[in-house]
Amino acid sequence: MKFEQLPSGERSLAVAALVFNATTWGLAWWPIRLLREAGLHPLWATSLVYTAATIGIAIAFRATLLDGLRNARGLGWLLVASGLTNASFNWAVTLTDVARVALLFYLLPMWAALLARWLLKEPLTGAVIARIAIALAGAAFVFADPHRLAGPTSWLADFLAVIAGAAFAVNTVTLRRVAGQSRSAIAVSMFLGAAILPAAVALLLGATGTVLEVPAGVGPWIWLVLGTAVAYVLGNIALQYGAARLPANTTSLIMLTEVAVAAVSGALIAGELLSWRVLVGGALIVIAAASSLVTPSPVRGVA
Repeated sequence: MKFEQLPSGERSLAVAALVFNATTWGLAWWPIRLLREAGLHPLWATSLVYTAATIGIAIAFRATLLDGLRNARGLGWLLVASGLTNASFNWAVTLTDVARVALLFYLLPMWAALLARWLLKEPLTGAVIARIAIALAGAAFVFADPHRLAGPTSWLADFLAVIAGAAFAVNTVTLRRVAGQSRSAIAVSMFLGAAILPAAVALLLGATGTVLEVPAGVGPWIWLVLGTAVAYVLGNIALQYGAARLPANTTSLIMLTEVAVAAVSGALIAGELLSWRVLVGGALIVIAAASSLVTPSPVRGVA
């Protein structure tokens, strides 16, 4: 059924579902920071949350999951890209302002365009090159913010945010290559990657003495882990519902509200302030992302 043919109530519900999804991911930084304050490194926190979420999403899609996984092809890249996206993003938001991380993450249209050229042989048109230039100009403003935290920690946060966006661009391009496969298999692959890869990185860094706290026993933080996992599962189900009923461009545009949610929540909850350079850079990045919506593209299914 086309968008115009949907009853107004169903259209409104689909929009509300996507807004809920964007709000979920826009607030995803908060429980990760709370878990960090409870002594759980963001890599371990991410792994535990997505382990619980993987179980939840598998239960939610149990009717179609086994057949979907049995016929799945090429989901390995999706698993790795999703894991790298979440490991990098969630670590970054514990090191610097959440708005800064969200904005650098949304350089992803630039990465997606370059990857689509390389992997899908899509042309780099003048419009695509202009979007890349606008996004890079926005990033320059964000990087030039004099109020950014000094020292290696801040540079690590910026690096992780950019890596998260690049990894999600791989995720996006891979989604286009496996678009005909089972939604349940795709969702579980993404959640499973976000559970496995952060734990693997944490173990690797732990062996070198770089990281950190290995979970020892179950503390009160387990309830926050489970609550966050429930929110992620509900967000994914909301995305599946809304994206199936609205045009792809409408879906992607609504998902951009994630940036606003992240910025506003960071200011209200964490007291983070935005300089004029970050605001200008953010506006340019969002403009570049919004202008990419002239062609349909997959949207974020896991944060």
